[in-house]
Amino acid sequence: DIVEASGALLWIDGHRQTLGQVPEASQLDDLLAWLAGRPGADSLVTNQLSTLLPDAADYADVAAGLLATPMGQPLRGVVVWFREEKQRTVCWAGRPDKAVVRDASGVLRISPRKSFAVWQETWRNRCDHWSPTQVTAAEVLSTALIGAVTQKGLQQREEFYRFFGDQTPEMISRHDAQGHFIFASPSARIVLGCTPEDLLGTAMVERVVEADRDDFMQFIGKATTEQTSEIFHLLHVDGTKIWVEITSKCVVQADGCSTLMLISRDVTERQQFQLAAEEFQRANLSRLESEAEGILAVDIKGLVSYANSVACELLGWTAAELIGRHAHRTIHHSRPDGTAYPDAQCPSHAVRISGTPAMCHADCYFHQDGTPVRVITATTPIINHGDISGTVVVFIRASKDALQDSPNPLISREEDGAVMTLDRERRITSFSQALSRMTGYLAAEAIGQTPALLQSNVHTRYFFRDMWARVKQDQHWQGSVWSRCKNGSIRPFWVSLNAISRPDGEIEQYLVILDETKTHSSPDAKLYYLANHDALTALPNRSYLGRRLRQAMARAARLNTRIALAFIDLDHFKAINDTLGHAAGDQFLIEIARRLKETCREEDTLARWGGDEFLVMMEDVSDLAAPAQLGERMLAALAAPIPLGKTSVIAAASIGVAVFPDHAQSTAALIEAADQAMYRAKESGRNRVVTFEPN
Repeated sequence: DIVEASGALLWIDGHRQTLGQVPEASQLDDLLAWLAGRPGADSLVTNQLSTLLPDAADYADVAAGLLATPMGQPLRGVVVWFREEKQRTVCWAGRPDKAVVRDASGVLRISPRKSFAVWQETWRNRCDHWSPTQVTAAEVLSTALIGAVTQKGLQQREEFYRFFGDQTPEMISRHDAQGHFIFASPSARIVLGCTPEDLLGTAMVERVVEADRDDFMQFIGKATTEQTSEIFHLLHVDGTKIWVEITSKCVVQADGCSTLMLISRDVTERQQFQLAAEEFQRANLSRLESEAEGILAVDIKGLVSYANSVACELLGWTAAELIGRHAHRTIHHSRPDGTAYPDAQCPSHAVRISGTPAMCHADCYFHQDGTPVRVITATTPIINHGDISGTVVVFIRASKDALQDSPNPLISREEDGAVMTLDRERRITSFSQALSRMTGYLAAEAIGQTPALLQSNVHTRYFFRDMWARVKQDQHWQGSVWSRCKNGSIRPFWVSLNAISRPDGEIEQYLVILDETKTHSSPDAKLYYLANHDALTALPNRSYLGRRLRQAMARAARLNTRIALAFIDLDHFKAINDTLGHAAGDQFLIEIARRLKETCREEDTLARWGGDEFLVMMEDVSDLAAPAQLGERMLAALAAPIPLGKTSVIAAASIGVAVFPDHAQSTAALIEAADQAMYRAKESGRNRVVTFEPN
């Protein structure tokens, strides 16, 4: 599928194996003899084999073109990929050839060139062109196939790993099922401080600090079924402890044996910062919790089954006094003006009936001494095994002047709170609309999942262990958590996590409240933002988009969906800088970024690639015309004049579009394809959208 071949031939030391549609045995013998007689050991790529080997016209129906990767000189092995014939009728205009003709009087003359003649030609004995990506993929696959049955191939693969290991600071290593080193790239010196030879035969777990070893072995066990990535504490050869991010992938060889590939990267600096941020959060936990919200759990009969310390303090009751009392009749019996408030009209009652979360920006509870307490409330159903068993009411005190538009720091200012509830197994049982807007996940997608759905891999494993331990001990926890939204973006949320217990002390439910307003000024949020966004336009930068694209392509490959990438290059931007100055050029780019962003869907990722180049990534593309339509909308948005000082300019752009997996199978190839399409747009007259065409 990757090479898009209709057949293949593997030949090593006189033994051959075929797959799919291939020529007959005698024809293969002639073909191999011809390949063996070719000088050099370079790959052969052709979409019309009969022009090189005339006898190949006899079997063009199954092998009109081929891609051959030979091994050794003289030839000891080769992998040949075949493509069947694809006849095509090509229309031409303007025949340049002239002819000698006899006119009406019998005089010989040269005929005029038929500049406007239209004619057709049928191409035979040809197949589709092999794209550069397919050639590269075929060469890699051929090397792997040959290597699976020869010892020399094993050495070549390790040279391949060593080559790439030399080019990057990441250590590439190969391990057996128990994690012992079979191969390590030279970058082992960078990561662990030792030579690859020192590692051979040793177990990777020996390099892991004692406290992380059990987790590491579980990580190795998971690698047999899924590609995964985690951060571990390792020992450098000089005795220092370093943080290493390890990505694992299990590779099944042709003989059925499995080998484990690991890519290890030193992330000590990043991790030390994250640990410092988490330590700061722990050190200030008591101050943070002073701003906590009151929480009441109410059973299906309306009786209080749980009350946290903040609720008790705000209402003047002890938990023992509140539990078992009817919630509405005890604290919500009257309206602010003193008139009776029927139980049937209480928001908590409505939520128990409908199961739909509700929020009230202007409500009133009553203190035990009768004093009214103005509050903002969010009420969420408790769902057990699909049935509503009660509600959770979250509330904070609101000042009299702030009742209408109070910016609730813990509950979204939308029509409902940014709230989700978890059952005792920590699976999501409800997911509010505000939370859907913030994360991009629909309730139907989230319910039944665990909060790991939003996990970003920014935090250490210890962070979440400590968080859940604190909830178990104190029934609540608050802090900043980096979460991954559905579109792949990573954003900080202020999280309030509360355990709702039954009267016997057993945890029945967890309530999670997320908010963005408290995170904007945190130092870790600022640092992460600056590292991942362009300082001028505030758009995601090249590094951020690269990570997002890799993640999105991996997800699309699993789900069999498409991703589109649009490469946008502004036309004649240099002229603006040269004539109006760089300050005007900066303002121009800021306005361009704003207009482009307005045309994108919320789930699209728009990034500044560099200079006057922008990239847009679209996920879940079902209509192949949609990316080009987005490009046309962008051109229309850019067409309005942009005022720059005393003058104004009209922007134009050339846009190239490429689609995964139709046009490319790797991030680099997809970007290259979109870039090529963009240059086609420039060559075609600029200010237009062109979709990549492999040929």
